[in-house]
Amino acid sequence: MKEASWHQRLENFGRALACLELACDQESYSDLELAGLVQMFEVSRELCWKSLGDFLSREGLNTKSPRAMVRTAFEAGYLAEEEMLGLLEAIEAGKLFAYTNSESGASEVQRLIEQQFRPALRSVHTWLEERS
Repeated sequence: MKEASWHQRLENFGRALACLELACDQESYSDLELAGLVQMFEVSRELCWKSLGDFLSREGLNTKSPRAMVRTAFEAGYLAEEEMLGLLEAIEAGKLFAYTNSESGASEVQRLIEQQFRPALRSVHTWLEERS
């Protein structure tokens, strides 16, 4: 991957994460706002693993799937175990979110994004920024 492309994707990840942070700061959500929160999480999550994959590629560690990228980053010592587990759960969360229709399910989605996934994404972004 070209250096400019890696930096561009990382910048896009940062912008998406900033939008996610704003969405997480809401005190309450309408159905539309909750859908926006989930969408910003999805975009941030995808840009996170793609940016991580770009970094790994620059380091000569090529992987194909998001889960493999996260595991490879952990095995290479780039991610702490907590970050690895948080990202793996975030990757799997998309499947859960696609089938959440109930109010209690929506509350759980909101809680997971705000308390678990946002910190993991923020941590990886900070780490990647330090190495760019």
